[in-house]
Amino acid sequence: YITVTTFLAGFAVADFGSFKAEAWAAEDGSVGVRGCAFLIIMAWVSGCTMYMSIVGVVIAAVYYRARNQLAPAWDRLSWDQSCEAAMKPVIEALGTGDGLKGRRHEAFQQAFAIVLRSTPDWSHSFALGGRGLDTVLKLRLRRSENDEDVWMLFCEGPAECISKKCFHILQARSFPFTVIMYIVAQSIKALRGVDDKLVVTVVCILSLWMGRMAHTLGPMYMKLND
Repeated sequence: YITVTTFLAGFAVADFGSFKAEAWAAEDGSVGVRGCAFLIIMAWVSGCTMYMSIVGVVIAAVYYRARNQLAPAWDRLSWDQSCEAAMKPVIEALGTGDGLKGRRHEAFQQAFAIVLRSTPDWSHSFALGGRGLDTVLKLRLRRSENDEDVWMLFCEGPAECISKKCFHILQARSFPFTVIMYIVAQSIKALRGVDDKLVVTVVCILSLWMGRMAHTLGPMYMKLND
């Protein structure tokens, strides 16, 4: 994703920067409809691809940084060890029935919040990922090895929250839309000065394949969003 958007950004910025009004001049000396359309579309494509490329690189670096911060340090345990230590008293209280009936999820949330506040690196990662305690800590019904339905506690770590943010960027429809707009802009450039009848023929051919691409990619993007 990052590689494709970076290459596309390079081509788009080069085309946008090489725009010359005299090459698109109409009979009255103006840029003309096609020239204006090409310039506007390439401005969108250049800005969007630069955004996706730069943001993608930075988020990938932030993810690896957050993942490295899960390891133990001289002043703290690892993420897994800290969670295990914080959850142990709650699990023991559940085993003895010590006044946690009806408040089990709340008790786990409080223990999890203690882990987050213990290290600024972890709390900052959760804040950057835009996740809250009600979204990263969930009880789900699962089938055990004995074919019994049991409630299991699932918890997202700081690095996983960052990866969710990366996935949301990948989900955005701006990427395929930008690719289509870039193809349209290059088609306008290729048809510069061409007769209108030939333009209609080329547009019909491109529309056929773009429609097929939309038909193929539609279910895939629906899968990303389910």
